[in-house]
Amino acid sequence: MKAQTSIDIKEREASLKEAYQKLLEVGLGNRPIDDLPSFVEQDVMGYGTALDEKIFSITDFIELVKLQRKQSINFDDFHYTSKPVLIRFNDNSTTVVVVDEIELVTVIGNDSNKLNLRMTAVFDFIDVSWKLIHWHASKAEHVSGGEDPWHVEEWKKKTEILEKMIDEKTAELVKKNNELEIEASLERVRAIAMGMQKSEDLLSICEVSYHEFEKLGFNNLRAVLIHILDDETRTFTDYDYCELFGGEISNLSYDSHPVVVNYFKQIKSRKDAFAEAVLSGSELESWKKVRLETGQKNDPRLNTTDALYYYGYSIGFGDFSISTLKPINEKQRRILKRFRNVFDLAYRRFIDIEKAEAQAREAQIELGLERVRARAMAMQKSSELAELVAILFTELNKLDFALTRCYIYIIDPDSLSLRSWTANTESGEIPESYFIKYLDLPYYKTMINSWKENKGKLVYELGGTEKQVADQVLFEETEYSRLPENVKKGMKSVEKVFLAFSFNKYGALQTGGLEPLSGANLDILTRFSKVFEQTYTRFLDLQKAETQNKIIQAENDRKSEELEEARKLQLAMLPKELPQLSKLDIAVYMQTATEVGGDYYDFSTKDDGSLNICLGDATGHGLKAGTLVAMMKSLFINDSVKLDISKFFNSSNETLKKMSLSRMMMAFAMINIYGNRIRIVNAGIPPVYIYRKKENIVEEINLNGLPIGAMRNSKYEVYENEINYGDVILMMSDGMPELQNRENEMYGYKRIKEILIGSADKNSEVIITSLTSEIRIWSNNTEPDDDITFVVIKVK
Repeated sequence: MKAQTSIDIKEREASLKEAYQKLLEVGLGNRPIDDLPSFVEQDVMGYGTALDEKIFSITDFIELVKLQRKQSINFDDFHYTSKPVLIRFNDNSTTVVVVDEIELVTVIGNDSNKLNLRMTAVFDFIDVSWKLIHWHASKAEHVSGGEDPWHVEEWKKKTEILEKMIDEKTAELVKKNNELEIEASLERVRAIAMGMQKSEDLLSICEVSYHEFEKLGFNNLRAVLIHILDDETRTFTDYDYCELFGGEISNLSYDSHPVVVNYFKQIKSRKDAFAEAVLSGSELESWKKVRLETGQKNDPRLNTTDALYYYGYSIGFGDFSISTLKPINEKQRRILKRFRNVFDLAYRRFIDIEKAEAQAREAQIELGLERVRARAMAMQKSSELAELVAILFTELNKLDFALTRCYIYIIDPDSLSLRSWTANTESGEIPESYFIKYLDLPYYKTMINSWKENKGKLVYELGGTEKQVADQVLFEETEYSRLPENVKKGMKSVEKVFLAFSFNKYGALQTGGLEPLSGANLDILTRFSKVFEQTYTRFLDLQKAETQNKIIQAENDRKSEELEEARKLQLAMLPKELPQLSKLDIAVYMQTATEVGGDYYDFSTKDDGSLNICLGDATGHGLKAGTLVAMMKSLFINDSVKLDISKFFNSSNETLKKMSLSRMMMAFAMINIYGNRIRIVNAGIPPVYIYRKKENIVEEINLNGLPIGAMRNSKYEVYENEINYGDVILMMSDGMPELQNRENEMYGYKRIKEILIGSADKNSEVIITSLTSEIRIWSNNTEPDDDITFVVIKVK
């Protein structure tokens, strides 16, 4: 055999280095798996670092590499360094053993891991190239063998450490399990509390809390109580639940017992006060007596216990408490406080909702009163009372009065006859005027006497024979004989009708229905009667003095001038120019429905370079809406550049509530764009739409926050995501979605999405043009009933 030259050996060493580098790159790097056959023998054999990592062919080797790469997809970073340990050739340089120490680093998030490997590879020089025939990898489990070559002591230490860790983890799991049990109980109480519809539902909260306390180890529980205090009457409502008797509601005096006085003194000492009372001996006996005297059920457990304990936490206007037969410990006291916190938040929400509903109801009543007032103020002659009673009938039924008919009576104080204008459900025509002479009928005389005596209001049940006689007299002896036949038939068909009268200076408003008016609705009828009295007085004054018309005209001119000034002010609130940014194409559009609209948009740039974009819609229109727009612009200019987007909403909401603006509020949405990140908060504005170019879909961001100024302590959710090239963001007020055509059909949100998808490849101005073209077509070029505003941002 020809001896190998030094040149041959150097060439083989170089090609070996290349083959070994390929092996590392395939196993630990990014070299294609298809390269394996070029440097791995078909019957390669090897062992990895795990027991099941055994290979006996190139196919096994390929599967192992694929599995490693599948796992490495989850790594944020993956790199290695190798340190040569040994390269040893056989005598004729046809077989070589290569040994390396490799440090492998993997990174996932903020966590990194180092793995020290020892790798041995055996190559044969086959067909003029090196090929791997054997491979083995191992990892060192111990730093040093030392005097403990079998690592027995180290195993013991590890066992101790593991046992300690298990004990710690077990204790931690027990603690977490207890916490989960408490949270589950709190959530069940929260669910009941958040669903409250009326104050009586407080008993349900007491009941569910009672059972949850039992589950949490309150073994000597007697009752769960909620007290709602009334300082004005020095009484409190006691909601009391125990398993023995169920729920009870009692109204008691602060002064019913010295223990009560002292307990509430503790409760009222501060908003989050803790109170406790222990009754024993004679004090317990006197307390048992007070319970019986105030109508509470006799609890036999009080006859066998040595003491009775009360523990509670203040909720400001009352307390959430428990009564036990044994003292509670500190842990149970902390649990009680957490239950109180859940109830406190839910009950305050309930109170806020009650107030909001009352405000909404009041706004509806005021709107009805204003419509009646407006029509009455426009009267020029008495015959127009026919139109007024029709409006009155409509507005009362909008308030759920469920009336069959409604009357305006003008009573002659001398003859005690009256003129009646009547609206009813049977006739759609404008009511006529009917003269009714004084009638010797019980209901008529009762009505006249109540009016003369200034009684304010009257409810009268007319039925049976009395109603039959009244119908006969009215339809035969008065001008009610001229009523349409279907109206007379409808009035005769019912056996009983409930009449409600609200008297004023000139007569009365009267309603008729199959059910009596509630006290609340009778009060509303009285308010309408007062409005009628006020406006009818003005009407009579107008008849006497035409000069008053000039005063009204002058007043209208003044208001028009104020509205014009307010309109100019509102326009001045809008930005004079749009932001000019290299990555964003922005366009806006606004069309107001009245002289002063309630819509508003604006932009601001924060110190970090991010862009704020807002769109608002104030309640209503006119001067009040314009004033609210000015307030929000001031808040936006001053605070949006300093505060985080969520803090801005919380701050603005608190500011408007402190201003006591009654029912004025601002639906408001705001976007913050920083690079390719977008953050959105929405407080009552229609959803923000994001057209995603890559998926060719419109993403609807609907966060359902309450308008700014609607309710204290409102929570505002923040949406956060990425925006990419070609994406389009659309902000809008509710003007276009609620725009109606001739058939009173709303345009809706679906059509807007379709326009956005169809025009998203255009610039922002063209997208807005596509939207406004649809407005003109849909509304047939008529003026909209509401402001219409768009802000379009396209990512360039």
